[in-house]
Amino acid sequence: MALWSRASRLDVINLALGGIFAVAPKVNEALLKLAVAAAKAALPAWSWGSRAAALEALAAALEPRMTEFAG
Repeated sequence: MALWSRASRLDVINLALGGIFAVAPKVNEALLKLAVAAAKAALPAWSWGSRAAALEALAAALEPRMTEFAG
């Protein structure tokens, strides 16, 4: 269930190009605090070390199949 509806949204505009490149929810302070708390809680589980380890494992799995991906 979404915490915000499509009607309560903000267009995010690329100032360099002048066009909309994303849509963000328009939320109240309580929902903003909830989102920030969730992001802070998730951060330790996705630390730099764990990201590096995940990318190294992915590279090790893909390396033997390099020729398949090369074309």
